[in-house]
Amino acid sequence: MKRISRNRLVTRGLPVLLLALLAACESTPSPQSYFPETGRRALQQRSLEARTDLRVLALALQPGSEDLATLAYFRLGRGATTMSAFASNGEAGESDLRTEYPAYLAAVRREEATRAAAHVGAEVYFLNLPDLVAAHDSASVRLAWPADSVRTKLARLFLKFQPDIVLLAPEPERGTAGTSWPRHCLAADVLATVQQLKSADSALPANGLEAPRRWRVDRVFVDDGSGVRPPLQQVTAQWKKTYEAIGQEAGRAYASLARQRTMWRAGRPVGYTLLAGASAAPLAALDAELPLPASGRLAGLEKRVRDLTGKTQEGKASGALAEIVSLIDSVSLLLAEKNLLETERRRLLHWNKTLGDLRCTLLGVEVKFTLSDTALSERQLTYLTLTKVTGLSKGGNTSVFFGNVDAQTGWIVDEGFEHKLPLRLNDPYRLLSPKQVTYTFPPAYHQQQSAESYQKLLFFVIHRAANREQDFIYRAEAKLTFGPRFSTEVLNPIVRMHAKEHLRLRLTNFSRDGVTDEVWVDDAYATARPSRFRLSEKGATHLDVLPLTWRGDPPPGNYLMQVQIDSIPEANFLARKFYATADSTKRLGLLAALADSPAAEALRRLNLKYTALSPSADWEKRLDSLEVLLIDRRVLSFQPELAQRRAALQRFAEAGGHVIILAQEAPVWNNGPLWEGLHLIPVLSWEANTPLQTAAAHALLAFPNHLEASDWEGWLFRRAYNLISGPALAGAETPIQTTAESAPLLVTKILGRGRFTYVDLALAPQLLNVHPGAFRLFANLISL
Repeated sequence: MKRISRNRLVTRGLPVLLLALLAACESTPSPQSYFPETGRRALQQRSLEARTDLRVLALALQPGSEDLATLAYFRLGRGATTMSAFASNGEAGESDLRTEYPAYLAAVRREEATRAAAHVGAEVYFLNLPDLVAAHDSASVRLAWPADSVRTKLARLFLKFQPDIVLLAPEPERGTAGTSWPRHCLAADVLATVQQLKSADSALPANGLEAPRRWRVDRVFVDDGSGVRPPLQQVTAQWKKTYEAIGQEAGRAYASLARQRTMWRAGRPVGYTLLAGASAAPLAALDAELPLPASGRLAGLEKRVRDLTGKTQEGKASGALAEIVSLIDSVSLLLAEKNLLETERRRLLHWNKTLGDLRCTLLGVEVKFTLSDTALSERQLTYLTLTKVTGLSKGGNTSVFFGNVDAQTGWIVDEGFEHKLPLRLNDPYRLLSPKQVTYTFPPAYHQQQSAESYQKLLFFVIHRAANREQDFIYRAEAKLTFGPRFSTEVLNPIVRMHAKEHLRLRLTNFSRDGVTDEVWVDDAYATARPSRFRLSEKGATHLDVLPLTWRGDPPPGNYLMQVQIDSIPEANFLARKFYATADSTKRLGLLAALADSPAAEALRRLNLKYTALSPSADWEKRLDSLEVLLIDRRVLSFQPELAQRRAALQRFAEAGGHVIILAQEAPVWNNGPLWEGLHLIPVLSWEANTPLQTAAAHALLAFPNHLEASDWEGWLFRRAYNLISGPALAGAETPIQTTAESAPLLVTKILGRGRFTYVDLALAPQLLNVHPGAFRLFANLISL
């Protein structure tokens, strides 16, 4: 009889060394260690993983909207292999931390998505489609997401991961008006790709794929809040936490979305409706009767695996190592057969890996290593040092196997081309990076073309013992970043030609050689005095600010200019020249959640002085000194208690002040509006080129800058955020409306001797893009 007590694992016939290893490695890990390699919990988890080759793919429109709790359930509760995939990189979104240009925000979101997925043991994959936060119809989506391109990307993903279940995440914004056309089109593309991959009479185009292949996805679900509900409130036996709690832990990786994710998820139930897949009766669970039973020639092997792992999952490890050796031998023989079905091959490869992992856990194998440099360029040296390898038997032979060793394009190890070298503890292996690498640094420049968030250096520790039960192969990977030996980033790549403009630069040295030089601008219409920098070592970074001086009097337009080092162009930036003026005599106050918000930068570029007010401070006492109070985009989301001071805003307006409120987020606003009687509903259809009808003679559109039709062209991402309704519209002026719905996008109303103005137009991305029309409208708002 074998029994498990809380503190000891008692078995008959189990080697004392194995018992000691399991007990010694048992510990309470940090919140991010749900997948230990040794100890009781590792034995239970790896036994669970070997029992099933179920694969679950969660597909979301952008990072942050994925269902992390359900991924935690499948990974920890069912032992499934999981992946979190994203249609876009989220570059059209907004950050809760700081203002980010789209490419830099995309890099942040990819990194956060990778950390969140790692917390629940999932891989990540990016389709790198443009981020569509608004679309009028499917035709608009198809301009950015051509169906053939999207389906080829999906086919590549499905053939790589081979999922049994695909889970489509919901649209992040709640209570929206209209259809989410990006999600609608993505769902259609998923269904079309699933059908194409399983069809016996259709072959995929080979572009980008290794070869025309097929895979059957058993089920496709969409999270619409109804249908099958995963058991997220179930408490895990190992960790004494619910899957919902573990998913929430993972979600904390999204620091740039902390407030937004809370709003997206508030009050929303998780429930999946079946879109594709045969089901004779309503499904009791997402994975009911999955994975499918093994084929006839694998059935006996599957029973043996389940019998073994059923015992090891309970801590009954006697005889387990001998059975694993026998099972791996059987798997190897079957893998050598040439007429295997793809499903059979996948299951055999799964057993080969998971049984090997289980053996490592039973033997107490751990490998600790360091890599001197994880940021590399072409043909650059790094040192891999194995500091600890446990689980080795006496008298055994241990080696390290490196993949992709090649004289022409691959890695070079110890100045040679041998793949397999003897194990050397605390004696570094000298690794020379490949001749050709794919850059992922700077991430804003390079990473958005990669399906994965980082590149890997794979190596294997192989131990051969006198007793085959003590053999093991341990797979290790190091995460690498590849970049040029020197990089120059312009952190504000779009500027305005005005007297107080500057460039913000980041210089990074990936070379082992120190770099010292000067950086400057010397263009036909702009100069910046040389600024000296010194980067003494690899990985050193230098931040610089170059004040710009303008030359001549070029006509209004866009001018591409260069940043130079040693008279060599290293980077570009765009300078826009346009006319926009504002009443600089206005005493202006700005309530902003982010100090570097697009509105704050626009005020600087309009040469307007303002008083910065903190939403959390006692700003009301300073209202008497102001004429205009500008409440920035999303301030209410950061400080919802601001709604309690609505009376102070009303008094300010009645006394002659102008309260300007830039677009707020609907859920927070509706819980406590700053303008009583104004209600917001999120709209996903008002894309950037949504036609408008405007009252051209209205002061907001005519003074001091006259807005023309061209001022509404070339907007980014979306036209506006919310449908405005409510009794506050009575008697209000609405000089900007959508053409199709006559929906107001700007509402202004006289109150006493002053006025209230609410602007729902998506000004923030336009101001960040230094759009002339947005600047002119913004200047008119301040000047009214």
